Amino acid sequence: MALADILVTIDGSEETGAALAEGAALARDHEATLHLLVVPEGERRARAAAAGAAREVVEAALAAVDTAGVEVEPFVVTHGNVASAVRGYAVAHGVDLVVTGTGEGPDLPADRRVRDLHGDEDLAVLSV
Repeated sequence: MALADILVTIDGSEETGAALAEGAALARDHEATLHLLVVPEGERRARAAAAGAAREVVEAALAAVDTAGVEVEPFVVTHGNVASAVRGYAVAHGVDLVVTGTGEGPDLPADRRVRDLHGDEDLAVLSV
């Protein structure tokens, strides 16, 4: 499978840290672009405030993982549920593989998010 664009969903948890490390390694091995996606969850007003915190999640994630030699495209979605946001981003950016963690998120168990993504036959999903 040729990989040109790899999307990693991150939320600052340990599990998404493992997904980011795997995604970065795959991006390096395949000379692919690594897309990082954070989708703040919660009520509409809270999401706007959470967008700033989400940017901090991206910065912390990049500091924690070796992305040397990898082109990185960070992005924060401030609307929608996680599965819909990931699908929308993946389709819009021609993502070949979505890498996601399998732990608990702040509002919704990440394993449910993963099940939602695995139900999409158009997305290749790797759960780490």
